[in-house]
Formats: sequence, C-alpha cells, structure tokens
Amino acid sequence: MKIMKTKLSRLLFLSFIIAGFAFVFHGARAVDLAPPDQVKDLAVATSTDATLTLTWTAPGDDGMSGTVSQYDLRMDTKAIAAEDGLLAPIVGGEPDPLPGGTPQTMVIKDLLPGTKYWFIIRAQDKRANVSKFSNVAMGETLFDTTSPVISKIKVADIGPSSARVTWITDEPATSDMQYGTTSAYGLNLATDTKEKEHAFTLFNLEPETLYYYILGSTDNYGNKVETVNMTFETAATPLSPSASTPTSTNAATGQTLSQPITLKFTPRAINLTSKAKWMTAVLTLPKELRAGMKFDTLLINGRVKPIVGANQKVLQANLNKYGTLWMKVARADLAHMVPPEVAVFEFSLTGQTAGGEFAVTDTLKVANNITKAEWNRRMEAKRAAFEQVKAALIKKLEKEIAALKTKLEAAEKKLEDAKSSQFGQ
Repeated sequence: MKIMKTKLSRLLFLSFIIAGFAFVFHGARAVDLAPPDQVKDLAVATSTDATLTLTWTAPGDDGMSGTVSQYDLRMDTKAIAAEDGLLAPIVGGEPDPLPGGTPQTMVIKDLLPGTKYWFIIRAQDKRANVSKFSNVAMGETLFDTTSPVISKIKVADIGPSSARVTWITDEPATSDMQYGTTSAYGLNLATDTKEKEHAFTLFNLEPETLYYYILGSTDNYGNKVETVNMTFETAATPLSPSASTPTSTNAATGQTLSQPITLKFTPRAINLTSKAKWMTAVLTLPKELRAGMKFDTLLINGRVKPIVGANQKVLQANLNKYGTLWMKVARADLAHMVPPEVAVFEFSLTGQTAGGEFAVTDTLKVANNITKAEWNRRMEAKRAAFEQVKAALIKKLEKEIAALKTKLEAAEKKLEDAKSSQFGQ
C-alpha cells in the first residue's frame, strides 16, 4: 500500500509538471512579440514656403493586416541616417494610424522658407513592439514670395494737431507710413521692427486739414506691400471766447451780423515763382451763417473751387461748433488770377449757407510779379508750344491713319482674291 501511494504521488507530480509546461508553451505562443511592418515609401508630396506634406502607406500589425497603435516621426535640417533615427528630433502631432495598406498624409507646418528637411518614421503596436525606421525622405520648402496682407486700418484720436494710425499684418513685418497735405506726401515715419500690430502717432499737424497717407510693410524675406492712397482730416482748433461780441455787415446781403466774416490766406504773400503747390485759407463765420453750409457753392473770385475735404458732416459739425472752415487752394490757380505789374491783389470768397449768401475778401502781397510785356511774351510762348504739340499730334494721327488705310487695302485685296478663287483650286 505504501508503494502504491508513492507511485501515485509521483504520477500526480509528473502530470502537474507536464501541465505546467503545456500552459507555459501555450501562453508563449499567445504573446505578440512581432514588430509592425516597416514603412518603405515615406515621401514629401508637396511644399509651400512654410509647409511640407508627407505621404506613406500605413503598415499592418502583422504583415499588411491589422492596425498599428501609433507613429514616431522624426525631422532634422541635416541628413538622417536610418541607424541614427533615434537621435533626430521628434516632430509630434502624428495622425492616428489607419489599417494596413491605407495611404496616409501629414502636413508639417511652421517651417522656414527655402530650407531642406529630412524625415524618418516608425510604427509601434499595442504590445509596444516597434518597427524599424522607414526610408529617409527629404523635402525643401519654397522661398517666401508672398507679400504681407494689411487689414484693419484705423485713424483714431484725431485732434487739431495730432492723430493715431493703426493697422495689422498677417505676418511679422516692418512699419512704414508716408503722409502730407498733398498726394506727394513729403513726410515719413518708419521702423524696422517686425511685428503684426502697427501704430504711428502723428504730431504737429495743421487743424482742419485734409491729410493724404499711404501705409507699407515688408516681411522678413523682403516682400513688400503698400496700400492705396487714403485720407483723413484733422479737427478744428477751439476758438477762445471774446470779451465782447462785435457787429458787422454781410458784404453779399447787407444784413447785420453778430461778428464779422473773415477770410485769411496763409502765407500772407503769393510768390509767383514759388514751386509750392498749396495755400491755406481759413473762413470764419458768425453764428447766423454757420448752419447748412453748401460746400459746392464756395468760389474764389468766382472761378476756383477750394478744397474742403471729403467728410462734409465733420466739416459742418466743426463749423457749427467753432465757426471756422479750413480750405486748401492750389497756388497755381491763385497765381493765374494775378495780373501783371501789381504788388497786391484782392481775393474774394463767395458761398451760401442755410442763413443766406455771404461774401468776404482778403488782400495778399504779390511777390516776383512780371511786366505786361513779359506776360505777353509768355502767353505767346505758350501758344507757340501748344501749336507745336498740336502739329506733332496731327502728324502722328495722319501717319497712323495712312498705316490703317494700307492694312485695310491689303485686307480688301485678300477678300477679293478669296472671292475670285474656286473651291479646291
């Protein structure tokens, strides 16, 4: 009996050992120790100045079947050796893997223009088995030839002598502004600092004056953008209250006014040889004549319309409040009115408001005037120059007409030849 118990114990022990080996062997076969397939077709498909688009075929977990768990993409600005893939910087943001055999893409953003980049990728399955690194792909971004985009232009904090101009660009760029009282500008502000938000504060401006300006920005790669010509108008200067209220008479209607109408040109002399383009005129009206200014009725000496600015609502609001209207007049227009051999000349301004018509004058000194003989000589020279230009233009037109006539005759001959020829001959 004792011998039988010993044999039974040995048999049970042997069975246990065999069962354990079977379990271990079966369990070992169930554990996934195979890495995913290697990506073999990594490539750069397209490029811009700041992006590269990668493409590859998704590997399978086992052969081309199944789906891997994640990707590990590396990138460098120098060539990557497959065996040194782990040393290359990690990109991050890889897309979720698709089933094996499916095409995949990834856009790499925020790259430098005109730069070469090398890429390598590998896959990992759910059991943390990692594939070999793929083939190495290289791509080059394009050079940046796109100009910045300017938007949200605003002129704010407008006063009689200052204003603030702001704008933004879609990429860091310099700031440049040209401005002045004519479309020739003449004044400039600039900074080489690259930024997206731009601002300039302008000082020492003339009150109630129309200013022209143009904005520009240049990016890091020399691409420049400029706006079209734009304008803004400064506010009027508040008038100091007077100690008394004088009375005056309207020269146009004879009505009694609470204060005189005045017109003042700047500068106080008109230099007939000056190359300056503009003169400024300030009209001051009493309260009785401020409302409802009809700007299109303003005339200097019944011939020249002064420039008062485009925003008539603002002009009227300032006129109502301060009683002043600032105007610009082309110096040449005033000079053409001045006759020869005079040392002073009177300019008049007429207009109409809701309160009635008005008329006012201002007398200016005349500098560098000419004699009557010199005036006649210049007029004759202008007439001769005009006739010369007219003759040259007529000659040119006659030559063009003759050339067209020759072409027409040639076309008519071809048409006649086509009519007289037989089909197929």
